[in-house]
Amino acid sequence: MVVSFVYILYSLYLARNDLTILEDLRSVLVLCGIFSVVIVTTVYGFAYSLKLNLEFLSNRDLNTVESMEIFIKANLCKYLPGNVMHYVTRNLYAQKIGISQMKMAFGSLLEIFFVVATSLLLCILFSRELFMNLLHDYVPVTLYIVLSIAVIIIACVAFFFLKKKKRFEKLISETVLQLKEVKLAKFVKLALKMFFIVAYSHVLLGTTLFFLLREITGITDVSIFTVISACVMAWLIGFITPGSPGGIGVKETILSLLLMDFFGREYVLIVALLFRLVTVCADVLAFCSFMIFKKLYHRLKI
Repeated sequence: MVVSFVYILYSLYLARNDLTILEDLRSVLVLCGIFSVVIVTTVYGFAYSLKLNLEFLSNRDLNTVESMEIFIKANLCKYLPGNVMHYVTRNLYAQKIGISQMKMAFGSLLEIFFVVATSLLLCILFSRELFMNLLHDYVPVTLYIVLSIAVIIIACVAFFFLKKKKRFEKLISETVLQLKEVKLAKFVKLALKMFFIVAYSHVLLGTTLFFLLREITGITDVSIFTVISACVMAWLIGFITPGSPGGIGVKETILSLLLMDFFGREYVLIVALLFRLVTVCADVLAFCSFMIFKKLYHRLKI
């Protein structure tokens, strides 16, 4: 988070001359604060989605507060050194709620599958042309081949070494058996819940970005779906970029590429930095508010 804040402040300092385009900086910052509070709900949504995935894999009910606490705490770890630490930290808290680290790993993989699938679907639904142009202009075909081969090799190597451990082999057998016994209706129900949680988060984030752009630039003839689609794409690419603290730098670059023709590069850069400030503050607010709620919850419970 410190790295993220330093990056934001330094970038705003470099763009200090362009900040004169903001007629009332104080009102813009107040608006960012309001949006930060609203976006806290997306953090809670993703935390609840982790609980749903773990319950699906373990086939039992989990304590909502304890399950969501894992996500809320681990969510801050994505800022140093990157998104991967978010998932690594989850495993450190796994045993606290009676979930094995391997189950937690499977739960995270299931969550990633739903998040990526929903994000891609939203990109295609909201702005298929914008999405396809991004892939065509900036992502070479060879990259898909290299990434596919790399994923296959890593998966095979990991499976080969882990298979030697009896505990892992037993867990794989139990998981496969459990998945075979899962009813299709149960999986569909989980998929629908995940879709609505992820879609709600993306739409809310995209809408926030849209109103920030509209407030700062005064341009009102750009479709909100175009902005939401660009926001989803930037979020998705930042999400899958390893080593980038919360996708910092990556998301701003993608937003600039996609929206500069509509709003102008300077405006998009400034809004992207303000939007980053909003999301970082939302993560901090989510953590602080949850910790306060947890203390109240335990006191009332006692």
